[in-house]
Amino acid sequence: MLLRPLRAAFPSLPSVRIGAILQSDLMPVDQGFVAGCLLFILVGVLSLTSPTVELWLSYKPFPNHIELNSVSVPEALNAESAANGASVSDRHVDSAAAALDISRFETLSFDTHTVRSGETISGIARRYGITVDTLVSFNQISDSRRVHVGTEFEIPSRSGLRHIVGSGESLSAIAERYSVAVEDILDANDLQTTSISQGNELFIPGARMRDTELRLILGELFVRPTTGRLTSGFGNRTDPFTGRRSFHNGVDWANAPGTPIVASMAGRVVDVGRNPVYGNYVIIQHPENFQSMYAHLQTINVNRGQYVSQRQRIGAMGNTGRSTGSHLHFSLFENGRPVDPLRHVH
Repeated sequence: MLLRPLRAAFPSLPSVRIGAILQSDLMPVDQGFVAGCLLFILVGVLSLTSPTVELWLSYKPFPNHIELNSVSVPEALNAESAANGASVSDRHVDSAAAALDISRFETLSFDTHTVRSGETISGIARRYGITVDTLVSFNQISDSRRVHVGTEFEIPSRSGLRHIVGSGESLSAIAERYSVAVEDILDANDLQTTSISQGNELFIPGARMRDTELRLILGELFVRPTTGRLTSGFGNRTDPFTGRRSFHNGVDWANAPGTPIVASMAGRVVDVGRNPVYGNYVIIQHPENFQSMYAHLQTINVNRGQYVSQRQRIGAMGNTGRSTGSHLHFSLFENGRPVDPLRHVH
């Protein structure tokens, strides 16, 4: 009875030899041991032929074939692959890995550039691959038209802004102001902690200046409001009526009556009226706490509260008020104080 499963599992097994073993003169204890071994073998054979056990034994941790050519790899590994003779032309490169800006981990370095005849701020910045903001910020340029031949510029190796830590400023507040990550500032300045002190100089990577601030420095924020001949500048002069020295808070351009007058910069008209000295006038409020005044107008084409765009016509040149002839008196005020318009007009 014990032999039937064995013969079914192993049909070629010599039955005589097995029977001889069981029918030998072995002691009953020995025969029981032999029978137990045969039974163990039988159970093992039956288990191994079970479909469940077969499935378990055939388990693979990666049931699907992996195509290595489709695995994303950083572009930095391409050189190594090429050196090993591997082709990477058909390898998919993860866009995020390829776009990693490794310059953020590089130490900031500087070049020196001496301004030559005919060079411009934008041209110098383009030559070194940095933004105009960067060049202006690092060299503390307040008026690009005052840069002369022979001026030496400090040229950083990356684009960004120079920032001097003020009283009570924190690194997180500075990062928020320039819309950059705190970690980027730490990396760019090789800082181990966020602790900073007043007077510390920081490089803010990738930061940009406000458009109006930069255009003001480049002399592009305001445009000339009319055409004509410059007859009087800003500052102390001899009064044409009294002959005494007095302060002239603007500049004068003379031209024919009716010559168009345009807004020097976009803004909101805050006052329109007539004055014994300035005649018909218009005052416009601009960003960065600037105001412009247009006086001695023949006619006015705007109303108080109206928003005007740059170069929009606001009136016509005239000879109203205290005037010696047809001209435009143009004044520019910064934080309520008169400044020389010719420093800002493009």
